Amino acid sequence: MIIAIRGTDINDNKAAHMTAVLSAVGAIKFSRKTIIMQLSQGPDIEDILVGKRNAEVDIRDIGFIYEDTGMDALIMRAGSMRMQKEHFDVCCSSILDEDNMLDLAGSSKRDNFEDNLCDDEDKFELLLSQANDVYDDIYIYVTGKNERLLEMVNKHADVSIICVRQGFKENILAPHENSLYLVTSYDKDSVYSIRSLKKEYKAAKMYGIPYNCEFKDAYNDSNVLGYLAKNEKIADTDINYPFMDAVYTLLETYVEQKEEPIKEEDLPVSEEDEIIEEEELAEFDEPPVQVVEKKKNFGKKQKVVEELPESFEEETYEDQEEISEEVQEELIDEDISEIPEEESIEEYDDTDFEDIPDTTEEAVEEEIEAIPEPEPVKKSFKERREEKKARKMLKKAKAAEAIPEPEIQSEPSVEEWTCPKCGEVNPSKAKFCMECGTTKPVIPAEWTCPSCGEINPPKAKFCMECGTTKA
Repeated sequence: MIIAIRGTDINDNKAAHMTAVLSAVGAIKFSRKTIIMQLSQGPDIEDILVGKRNAEVDIRDIGFIYEDTGMDALIMRAGSMRMQKEHFDVCCSSILDEDNMLDLAGSSKRDNFEDNLCDDEDKFELLLSQANDVYDDIYIYVTGKNERLLEMVNKHADVSIICVRQGFKENILAPHENSLYLVTSYDKDSVYSIRSLKKEYKAAKMYGIPYNCEFKDAYNDSNVLGYLAKNEKIADTDINYPFMDAVYTLLETYVEQKEEPIKEEDLPVSEEDEIIEEEELAEFDEPPVQVVEKKKNFGKKQKVVEELPESFEEETYEDQEEISEEVQEELIDEDISEIPEEESIEEYDDTDFEDIPDTTEEAVEEEIEAIPEPEPVKKSFKERREEKKARKMLKKAKAAEAIPEPEIQSEPSVEEWTCPKCGEVNPSKAKFCMECGTTKPVIPAEWTCPSCGEINPPKAKFCMECGTTKA
């Protein structure tokens, strides 16, 4: 299967990172022999996957890598020989230890490689056909800015994954007829949902890979392969589970396109199978039926199924005259013997009425006392629960009645005075506060208006009734 992964004409949108993730998961999780062909220059996919490992053990000559590895070497050999497994081993970098499980052909170092590749489309087509004999999946990473290269890749790709950003619509050059729009670093809480983005791009299929901090750290450290291997078998409670589950679902549903097993009831049934099923059903022990043809209006016949009695026997007398007269007489005698004889009328004596019960009051009371008490009826769980609830409510009500009402603190009497500094209540005779020693404040007395006799508060300078000045 050939899968093309690309960005837009503005941004790569993590297309190289998604190529690394999907190809590695397909190889590790689903055991698919995979090759990555990086046609466009950009983020180095090999560095994304195992850059940290290569930095520790890589001792190869850079000039040799440029001349005889990667896409340059593959295109050069594709036009001159029939490439076998050994040729791919020489030209590609093996990411996993197992042969051809995950190989990578890095991008060319030449600036005009993409244009030259479009001119030699026959070599590219031949390379893909030879790679299909060795690998199960071919992942092609290509930039979204070269329309001519995109059109060439679309001719051979089975599916094209277009990486887009959440919330920003970008122009898509040369979309594939079987395109899947992939929203990288997707946040489900954003107002730009999959539905709104799908409508904006007018896309038939769209999927989102959620943002994951540990994955970001992994590709910044050039160790994505280690991250994927560590989280291959992960619990659904792990923080990395949503990311890995989304990647697995993307591969199974959209990329590999695995078909669900066909249910038995969904299989088509031929006329011969229907006849066999009817014969099998007829073998069950069911009451025999008889098909009777009845005439309907306008002389049409209608088949009606009537059930026959259980005592029905297939063997019947075709000719009733064959029964002899002796047999008929025997049958008549048997029928007569089965008729019951009339019962004779019996005569009753007075002693027969001794068993009639006594209906006096004393007898009735004795009978009532003799009746045993009925056994207690078992209550249902619902009734017991309601009774328990009622007892609890009654207990709470009694407890509430037993709680004494809080005592209301009375204000200090007129004879007592409160210290303005500490709030201590002191007796009226005290001239100083018993707590802090503050002098007792002088409270002016109320005064009576000389004109109208109205009693006014101490601080009033005029009468509240007539306005007379305080004397």
